[in-house]
Amino acid sequence: MSPLPIYLAALSLVTSSLASATSTWDGGSGLLTFWSTPSNWAGDVAPSAGDALVFPSGVSASLRTANNNFTAGTGFASLLIEDVNYSITGNALSVTQFVQMSAGTGSSTVNPGVTLGAASVAFRSGGSRSTLVFGGGVSLAGHALSIEANPGSLQFNGGVSDSGGGGISKSGNGDATFAASTTVAATNGMNVTAGRVVMNAAFSNTLTLASGATLAGTGSVASATVSGTLAPGGTTTPSYGNLSFGTSLILATGSVTSIQLANPGNSSDSITAGGSITFQGGATLDLSLPSPMNLKVGDAFTILNKTSSGAIVGSFSNAADGASLVVGRVTFGVSYTGETGNDLVLTVSQVAASGVARVWDGGGNNDMWSNAQNWVDDVAPESGDSVSFPAGAARLFPINDFPADFTIADVSVASGAYSFSGNRFRWIGNMTFPHTDSDLTFALPILLDTTFTSGGGAILLNGSRKLTLTGALTALDSNGFLFLRNEASGGGGLRVSTAISLATVVCRNLSSTPVEWQPAGSGGVTSLILLGGNVNVLGTGTTSLASLSVGYIDPLFASAFSPFPATTLTLPAGFSFTATDAILGAGCQIAGSPGVSSGILTQNVLFKGDATFTPGAGGSMNVVAGTLQADAGVSAQIDGTLAPQSSSLLFDMAAGSTCAVGALTQLFGNSVAVVQGGGTLSIGPVTNFSRADVVGGSTLELAAPNSGSPAMDVALGGPDNTHGTGHLKGAGACHDITASVSGCTLSPGTAASPHGIIACSTLDTTSLTLNLEIAGAVPGVSMDQIQVAAAVSYQNMQLPVLDFEGGYAPQPGQELVLIAVANGAYVGGVSVPEAGAILYGQQLLFKFLGGDGNDFSIFKQTTAAPQTGPSAGLPPASLVHDSGSGTWSFGQQ
Repeated sequence: MSPLPIYLAALSLVTSSLASATSTWDGGSGLLTFWSTPSNWAGDVAPSAGDALVFPSGVSASLRTANNNFTAGTGFASLLIEDVNYSITGNALSVTQFVQMSAGTGSSTVNPGVTLGAASVAFRSGGSRSTLVFGGGVSLAGHALSIEANPGSLQFNGGVSDSGGGGISKSGNGDATFAASTTVAATNGMNVTAGRVVMNAAFSNTLTLASGATLAGTGSVASATVSGTLAPGGTTTPSYGNLSFGTSLILATGSVTSIQLANPGNSSDSITAGGSITFQGGATLDLSLPSPMNLKVGDAFTILNKTSSGAIVGSFSNAADGASLVVGRVTFGVSYTGETGNDLVLTVSQVAASGVARVWDGGGNNDMWSNAQNWVDDVAPESGDSVSFPAGAARLFPINDFPADFTIADVSVASGAYSFSGNRFRWIGNMTFPHTDSDLTFALPILLDTTFTSGGGAILLNGSRKLTLTGALTALDSNGFLFLRNEASGGGGLRVSTAISLATVVCRNLSSTPVEWQPAGSGGVTSLILLGGNVNVLGTGTTSLASLSVGYIDPLFASAFSPFPATTLTLPAGFSFTATDAILGAGCQIAGSPGVSSGILTQNVLFKGDATFTPGAGGSMNVVAGTLQADAGVSAQIDGTLAPQSSSLLFDMAAGSTCAVGALTQLFGNSVAVVQGGGTLSIGPVTNFSRADVVGGSTLELAAPNSGSPAMDVALGGPDNTHGTGHLKGAGACHDITASVSGCTLSPGTAASPHGIIACSTLDTTSLTLNLEIAGAVPGVSMDQIQVAAAVSYQNMQLPVLDFEGGYAPQPGQELVLIAVANGAYVGGVSVPEAGAILYGQQLLFKFLGGDGNDFSIFKQTTAAPQTGPSAGLPPASLVHDSGSGTWSFGQQ
């Protein structure tokens, strides 16, 4: 209703009252309280029907009960109650103008039923602290009721009925409350322009709520259009409740829905709709948290419960479907398809730290965390608080009885005398253990809900006594990160003896005492990073990882964990790590146990610094990998066995890097090994590898014979000529040796043993340069030699590069076999069997069929041989004395 009609109606009522007789109550002697008793009225004249009745403030409290004993339904112009504590009783009456309470602190009650006797009647409460209560029912009788709560309040305890055509308007800043278990009807609806309507009753018609007005309560409304504030529940804070709507709820532009949340186990505010829910755009949600606030992640609140089919149309402007809503320290996920699929559900997704620390003193009558008397100042923790357990507390067996996954920020325990039990808590901060009195076992299960970037997830041991973690550690999601910091002094140490299910665990040991790692139960760690000191694995079995990093962390994060000393990981008997990647840093060692087998079962091994795999005495260290990488300048060593389970093995060795592998084997059939990157790979015995491709300027060093069926071929430059040169050196055996690109070299011997023998079945010298060092006449001891068992081809052979060390020179008539070819072996590519090339001015002669008839050798003649014609097409090469006495050139005859 517009302000003008309301004003005209009020003016009409005032004008009409001027023509009515006025009767003022004085209560008389108080012996009889009837309206019909003349002595109860001023002038001792009882009122007549149609009079205006006044109940003034000057009447004593004992005389403020007035009983209407007129015939039920008798009409009066108005009732004006000027003070509180009046009780109007008796028969129902009719009013044609208004019922008004004008002043006082408290309430007065009109208990009889009231029927509107004119087209428009006003019910008013004018005192700022006064409440006019209608105890009986109000009948609109097809008329308009104007509820004017300005600034007081009105309360309807007997319901409102309408025979048809009636309506209700509510104005003023005060409340109009309709009691529970009653019904309210107004055929033409209820129009609320200001103040608050508390609808605890069942309203069977349409309600329109203007901007600035509020609708509260726990009742029901048939349909409503809300432009103001919709606040289900009571009028106190907190006062939770559900407000229901029947056929339609429209939340218009500018409307606010105010919801108070309760802690788990209690009912929060909510709205139920049996029909449609429509947002017109620009409606907002105002959410209040409980106090104390004990919400936890996963708590869900159904704000709009749509019991009918069909989706909610639209959304709150600040809480769209799928968005996050942040209220104080709590973040909620928003879904308009929750519960049965048509409901608005808010789910707690995060509780932030409060910055408040609660200190345990154990002063309560039990051991429960929820007992406020167990904490300093008798205040229990809220969700997101930190907790501290100092030495000397009265109770040493704290029980976390908060709901499972209750959020705790930081934890500090300063005494080993504590024994913890109870529910798992959600951890969003750091943990510190500075205890010095005795060893401590921390058994509480933990749900990790923090990230490295947020500065949480660290467990620091900085006391002098041992800490054992036995409670299960579980990550909230795939990003879970735990930082174990062992900085204990004296005899302190850290033992991790629990089931861990986390994305990443970083363990930094700055103590002289080893960290003991004893994984238990199900679950696992995706990435385990061990930084510094000794880490001893306890127990048997297999622990699966995506990544194992020992002594290395990504440079992006290194500053947060540095410095740390070299790292040693010791594996016990019968234990293996399985991992996709093993990353090893500078100075790290992975050690097995004496006399037993242990291992790292991994697809890829990446050496970021000098590192060693070392079995114990009589034991073995097995590494299963598909790719082995080494950064530039790295020196790595695997003393045990490298055993890939794939059909190929890649050694990606950066220039300047070296890696020594004790043994190389393939468990399930023949494989191909590829050495690339420009570094050097040294391998011991090789089993079940069909070929090694050495490319990209890389070097393969044989340290022992290889076996299997067949033995391994070595293809320098790879199977074609597109991958760059390859080099073979060492002292060992393989099957076939070939070179596919010019510049490949074959150099027996190593830095440690400069004179070596490389044995093979066949040798093709095409595109291959032989580098041979000679310091005497004994193969493998004082000179290099190549031994060929089946076949050799010298077609387009490059002239060998010979290095005579220490001024050594063969004696006249002495023959040195450079390539020893077995008797009966095939020798090809020779056009001049003997003396194919000589050394100018020297008495050295190359023999392609020297030695015992099949060998490639050099022979020291007693006299200079004349030059003869070309033979095998050998190009010029050089022969250099270590003494630096000169350079000699080989040429063609």
